[in-house]
Amino acid sequence: MFSRDQLKRAASLTEEDFVELGKCRRPHNRLGFAYQVAFVRLFDRFPQQQPFELFEELVCFSAAQLELDAELIETLLQTAADDLRASTDHRWLSETLPLR
Repeated sequence: MFSRDQLKRAASLTEEDFVELGKCRRPHNRLGFAYQVAFVRLFDRFPQQQPFELFEELVCFSAAQLELDAELIETLLQTAADDLRASTDHRWLSETLPLR
């Protein structure tokens, strides 16, 4: 779907992103947050939440930037029903990333 160059240009994490990611306690939450940042930058919208909209290449690209295993996204999906952070993530993303 996207070339490596497109992902690098549009979905690379910034220093500000890493500051926000530092607030996520668990690796799977960091990966989920990074994925959503990348998704918003690429598609100019949030991913569908139920069921959660995943693009494997974007998960892998996000995981690589964090030096995490992309399989951690499964842990996030399993715990998502109990995790109220998504609304906080969306609020921060909405305030930080200008949607067109």
